[in-house]
Amino acid sequence: PGGEAIRALLAQHAGVQVGELAVTRGATESLQNLIGNYRPLKAGDAVMYGNLDYGSMQYAMDALAQQRGASVARVTIPEPATTQRVIDTYEEALRSHPRTRLLLLTHVSHRTGLVIPVREIVRMARRRNVDVIVDIAQSWGQLDFRIPDLEADFVGANLHKWIGAPLGTGFLYIRQSRLQDIGIHMGNRDHPADDIRSRVLSG
Repeated sequence: PGGEAIRALLAQHAGVQVGELAVTRGATESLQNLIGNYRPLKAGDAVMYGNLDYGSMQYAMDALAQQRGASVARVTIPEPATTQRVIDTYEEALRSHPRTRLLLLTHVSHRTGLVIPVREIVRMARRRNVDVIVDIAQSWGQLDFRIPDLEADFVGANLHKWIGAPLGTGFLYIRQSRLQDIGIHMGNRDHPADDIRSRVLSG
């Protein structure tokens, strides 16, 4: 009961439905589960990520591509970066890699502090039928926003950074209409298939 009260409070602060949010052990678990269990990727497709994305998330995208017979497209963020230059860089990358099916975006870079214009890039990607997974490990609690502001279907977050919660806490978000596109994690039967909590098994 205490855990569910926390989940409800998190959902309220995030601006999403309780059924769209699951508590995890941190952004790494959240994002690895979203990436590794992303179902629509097929052989011949491509995944895309940037040089400023978190290392373990890059590894997860590489592993997903290898498992599914997909290719990897890497984006180099321009320096000095401006909002428009970043948007233009992703637009050119998506144009150059038309088979891209999944894009990883990091809202705030842990490397440089760059704030990526997530909403604009998500809209651009959606027009090309590209799904986006957003890493908000460094932005949740540091920037003033709610999950719907990003317009992304899949998001992973930390709570032990800028929220100040105990180490080893986070959450993942899946838009309700997209739940079926993230597979059940490691055969989890603690919750039914239509429950987001089946997408994580934190023990």
